[in-house]
Amino acid sequence: MKRSASFFLSVVLTCVWFTSISAQQAPPYEVEAKYDRFKDATMITVANMPVAGSILGNGVFLSALYFCIGKPQCTPQNIYLGFTVVKGNTESAMMRSIWDGVRQPAYEMQRMGEVTPISELGITGQGFAVAMKPSTFVKMANSKVVEFQLCGFEFTLKNEHLEGLRKLAGKMQ
Repeated sequence: MKRSASFFLSVVLTCVWFTSISAQQAPPYEVEAKYDRFKDATMITVANMPVAGSILGNGVFLSALYFCIGKPQCTPQNIYLGFTVVKGNTESAMMRSIWDGVRQPAYEMQRMGEVTPISELGITGQGFAVAMKPSTFVKMANSKVVEFQLCGFEFTLKNEHLEGLRKLAGKMQ
């Protein structure tokens, strides 16, 4: 249990890292796996997908990740959605969504501090994270239409965003 608690702390700290990966991805969004031999853990992620607004103005970037202890594939306890909000209303930390016309329960997002989604441009934003059960994540990723409302933004994921999330879900056992 002690290892589990320290691993959870590393998850939270790594969520800060994954929302600040230096390069913004372009479609098609690819899944990356990074093994940390000191923690004996692999982080599987699809990161920095611009989903709302503009890159140079205000907007939202979406990342998703999970961890496997000791091996590159597993069924994780949680998958973490990370949102970097640039110049949005970050007072409210609620995430609401509708998948294929069905309203989902609201999530209170955990604040992750200031992050830099595109370091080359010096753009910073507020990071947020939400933990989802794998079955919930797969249901979302397999939906045809996924709409979000958070921090003053309303947006619909494009097919390339959903495909990136499906690729991540496909890496789970």
